[in-house]
Amino acid sequence: ASEHVVRYEAEIKAKNVDYMQLAQRAENLTKEVSETATQLDVLQKELSMIPAEQLQEESKGLSVRSEDIHGALQVWRQVGKALQAAHTLTEKIANARRELADQEVQLTAASMALQAVTEQRRASAAMLEKATLAASENVEALRAELVAGQPCPVCGSEMHPYVHENPQLNHVLDELRKAHETLEAAYGEQLTRHSQLTQSVDSLRQTIATLEADRQTGEAELLSLTNAWKNFAISATCADIAEEERDDWLVGQLTQTKARREAVAEQLEHHQLLQSEREVLRQTWQNLQTAHMDTANAVKDVELAIQVLNERLAHARSEQADGTVSLEDTLTSLQSNFPDDLWIANWKDRPDIFVESIRSFADEWKQTTEALERDRNTLDILRATIAGIVTEEQALAADVTQAAQDLADKQGAYHVLSETRRSIFNGEAIEAVESRLKQHVVHAQDRLNTQRQLQTHLQTEKTQMDAIISEAEREIARLDKRARELTVNIEQWLADYRGRQHVALDRTALKALLSHPAEWIADEREALSAIERAVTQAMSVWEERQRQLTQHEIKRPSDQTVGDLRLKLEQQQASRSESLREHNEIGFRLKQDEANKQRLGDLLATIQAQAAVVENWSKLNEIIGSADGKKFRQVAQEYTLDVLLGYANVHLEVLSKRYRLERIPHTLGLQVLDQDMGDEVRTVYSLSGGESFLVSLALALGLASLSASRMNVESLFIDEGFGSLDPNTLNIAMDALERLHNQGRKVGVISHVQEMTERIPVQIKVSKLHSGRSSV
Repeated sequence: ASEHVVRYEAEIKAKNVDYMQLAQRAENLTKEVSETATQLDVLQKELSMIPAEQLQEESKGLSVRSEDIHGALQVWRQVGKALQAAHTLTEKIANARRELADQEVQLTAASMALQAVTEQRRASAAMLEKATLAASENVEALRAELVAGQPCPVCGSEMHPYVHENPQLNHVLDELRKAHETLEAAYGEQLTRHSQLTQSVDSLRQTIATLEADRQTGEAELLSLTNAWKNFAISATCADIAEEERDDWLVGQLTQTKARREAVAEQLEHHQLLQSEREVLRQTWQNLQTAHMDTANAVKDVELAIQVLNERLAHARSEQADGTVSLEDTLTSLQSNFPDDLWIANWKDRPDIFVESIRSFADEWKQTTEALERDRNTLDILRATIAGIVTEEQALAADVTQAAQDLADKQGAYHVLSETRRSIFNGEAIEAVESRLKQHVVHAQDRLNTQRQLQTHLQTEKTQMDAIISEAEREIARLDKRARELTVNIEQWLADYRGRQHVALDRTALKALLSHPAEWIADEREALSAIERAVTQAMSVWEERQRQLTQHEIKRPSDQTVGDLRLKLEQQQASRSESLREHNEIGFRLKQDEANKQRLGDLLATIQAQAAVVENWSKLNEIIGSADGKKFRQVAQEYTLDVLLGYANVHLEVLSKRYRLERIPHTLGLQVLDQDMGDEVRTVYSLSGGESFLVSLALALGLASLSASRMNVESLFIDEGFGSLDPNTLNIAMDALERLHNQGRKVGVISHVQEMTERIPVQIKVSKLHSGRSSV
């Protein structure tokens, strides 16, 4: 019991030291928590003073207002140009009409002058013609035939003043000629002037018509621009501002809006920075709170351990006091059995003598033994109690050790988690990370749906191709089987032919025969037919002659001499021999013809079989492709192009819902489907510059999406192409590029378009210097 008391006192002392240290740490953590909470309150107050939602709404409103002012400024400048052009056209039309009126007046005067000169010219020509007729040589003969009182055969007049030659007539004729030449020159000048004035009037009228058409077009464009101008919200504010001052006023409003937008952006950025600091302080405060709670729990654990140890110490001291009292009671009870107190000293100093002396007290010993037995029982109880206390102490020590180990483990895990949290998402706020993750999840889900659709489409195509391949494999197996059967048939036919014709014919000779052209086979067939016809005719003639000879020999005995008959017999025998020879030759030819027919029949059957094989291979060639793989590559490229167009059309629908890309059937060319014109199919060369740029951008984005399964395309560079875009198309293209930038891709643009600089925050400007150098 004494040892337990000493040990409990030492443990209590150590726990008191731990308690003081933990209490000091808890106090320090309390101060840090309080300071951090104070800083959080300060940041929260500073954040509450910044109206973030109002600033965001104001920023959105300023963005909308900036775009409205920018668009209105562009449209108003176009309106100004259209008004200037309309005023210029009006002045040109007025000047042209004034000039046309002057030219018409001159043309009327020139027409009247031309008409007068024409009448004078006609009259002068008639007079000159009459005078010339009167002065001509032919008139001399007529003059001689004129008779006074009779009509002239030329003019019908009965008066003949120039019946005799008159010198004055020649003078008059010369004067008439000069006057007519003068009138001819005047007529030419008037005709030239009239033609010039007519051409000038026609040209002016055509010019006026062209200017009127241009003015109508300009008025329609001005009306469209005016309607577009009225659609802008800023147009109502500009109603009280003079038209000549609106451009400068809009520029000033745009500058003020941009300045306010930048100021709001700075405030929002400061608010975001304060939020980041608040999150850091909040995380620190939470960590301090956790540490403070852990320290408080540790203090409570130490207090509980000290309390337990104090209780055990008190219990041990109580047991020690009880043992001492019990021993004193025992000695006291034994004291009555001894005459004095010296027995205790003797018992302690000389136990042997004491034992010898105590034997005399047998009866008392029995009682003492019984008392001792009771003391032993008490001692066993105390020992059991001490063993329980020791076990409990060991358990408490193990609990303390385990608690210290758990504390160390938790502190280590806390530091690891703290470091891990700092490394995750670069210490960003949870809300920002969750927002970005949600966006990525939405994009990933869209891509997953697209990939699933593509997988379904590819699975369908794969099933079709598997069916085609299976059918082709079965067809190839059937053709192989048929080829083996035909090979066996050919070998059998060759063996039969060699046994029947006794001719050495093998596959090489057969291929040589099959290699002959169809014309040769036709000629051979015709020759064999001719030989057959000749043999038939010869046999008919021979049979007829034999019959005639028989009848002749029967009916008409020969009157010739024996020598003649023998001579004729020899001649007939010779002729018969010749006929037999010819018959044998014809028979041999017939046999050859039959052999050739049979051979040709077999060859035709073989040709037909080979033609069927060729037809099957031709069908297979149409399905799969040529031996060099060109058609198969064409098919694969067509499928790949279809997939690319699928991705490109997804982006093109965002850029321009009017068009949709399609592949020209059986080619790798492209065509567009105009959905605004009833799905009219158009060539890509019919697109405008802006439309071609949007289609090219959609194809580039589709190519990036197509390659996303193998690698992540994070950058996109566009060199020029924006200068040909109108403002609306430029806004659409810039919106698409901003969406790509918001999705995490780097978009680089190389352009000289000034309007783009207002929407691109990060810029690299290249300025031209002297001597061919530039500065960045």
